[in-house]
Amino acid sequence: MKKKCSFIIVAFFCRLAYIMNMINQFKMKTNTSQFLLFLILGLFLFPGNLKSQERKFEKVRIGVSVIPLAANSVGPYERLDGAGSLTSSKFFSGMLSLDYPINQRFFITSAVGYSRQQIISEGAPNPPNKPSKDTLSLKIFEVPVLAGFHLGRFFYANLGPMVHFDLSKKQQIMDKQNGLGLQFGIGFDWDISSSFSLQLEPGLKAYSLIPFESGNYPDRILSAGIKIGAKYVIW
Repeated sequence: MKKKCSFIIVAFFCRLAYIMNMINQFKMKTNTSQFLLFLILGLFLFPGNLKSQERKFEKVRIGVSVIPLAANSVGPYERLDGAGSLTSSKFFSGMLSLDYPINQRFFITSAVGYSRQQIISEGAPNPPNKPSKDTLSLKIFEVPVLAGFHLGRFFYANLGPMVHFDLSKKQQIMDKQNGLGLQFGIGFDWDISSSFSLQLEPGLKAYSLIPFESGNYPDRILSAGIKIGAKYVIW
């Protein structure tokens, strides 16, 4: 019992340090930072329903989640001399998911998601002229299929491919984001009752690992974000 408590305490402080570092990097406003901090503390410290926390993971659950905080890298993986730059801002993502249990440890998650962000394109320096700038509202629809594994009563990990489609209008700023990507996450699952639970999941998404429309140096998106969600047992 002491070993389990020590593990949970260590995991809590590691997770809290990671998230606080992300918040500092994004220079978020004070009220937003406090909201996320209280939410994180609540997920870890709220007693919940201990009996339901010990339940077996053999039920189908529907979930809804958002990613209000993410750091995105946009552009080709290769560094190109004389090329401009692409930066992401105002990111937000939402997802609807369904968990299918395989046994007490393994599960499959199928989902549909939508994200939007603003892509700012800045041309290469060309003295004495100022670099050109342009803006794109990027909208992506994605369908991931993930294999999950429960790490004890509280934690889980998932990994799997996703197919995604670019819903933005035609533009010349960056390559269309239609293709196959990969998603990975490690999360914390806290049962509030026998049928309702909350999740906190830092994760990574790599878009256009296999682009449907590709040139020599296709633009890709690598996203590191924090997912906040809730799940409900439907049967």
